Amino acid sequence: MKSASVPGEGLKSTGRGLARRAAAACGALFTLGIVIGDDTINRAGEPPVPMDRPDDSLAAVERYLASAAVAAADGNYWVGRGIGTLALIALLVFSVYVAQEIQLREGGSGLLSGICRGAGLVAVSLGLVSCTAQFAAVARASEGIDAGTARALLDLSALTFVLMWLPIATFMTSVALAGRRHALLTRWLTITTGVIAAALFAGLASMPAGSVGFFAIVLGFAWFIAVSVWMVRRAT
Repeated sequence: MKSASVPGEGLKSTGRGLARRAAAACGALFTLGIVIGDDTINRAGEPPVPMDRPDDSLAAVERYLASAAVAAADGNYWVGRGIGTLALIALLVFSVYVAQEIQLREGGSGLLSGICRGAGLVAVSLGLVSCTAQFAAVARASEGIDAGTARALLDLSALTFVLMWLPIATFMTSVALAGRRHALLTRWLTITTGVIAAALFAGLASMPAGSVGFFAIVLGFAWFIAVSVWMVRRAT
């Protein structure tokens, strides 16, 4: 009986290892899904943002709606944005995985793991709101949706996307603290995580006055790839 159970235990161990690696890879899939789906496959271009000049905002919305209507009719808008939306699910899986890794090292308190898990859930929720608002505008683009209504929907989409990075910065902060207290990451990854989290907080505070927030978000996307790759290698 004992020898017969060994292969089963080996398969379970292999399955758990594969699941951990897949969950760890979801951090990179989040960034890749946004870049490939939203920025490559989707050819509608970037929608206007609330920081545009007020006297040109309606004209910019009309131009975007015309481009989005063509992209939606061709299908590349919905395919690209669909991949971008699925990327948010990858973010959810990654945040839960990281929270579990923190909890294993944290012991009884569970404070940092709870913050990590909660911040990831809030970020995904804001991301889904951002997608939904943009979808509502583009879905009616071919029907001549009022430019003012479309502008309100696109502004909501843009602002919730920006706000999504506030809980992501909180998520990164909990990861950095876990790296320092419980050796979750290497020393340099821990320092980098803390710096990027601080840059995100500062960038969100400065928007729309400067470009700090934009560069911080770019660094945030790169961070997900770097940490995800490192965690996959550690789980191997």
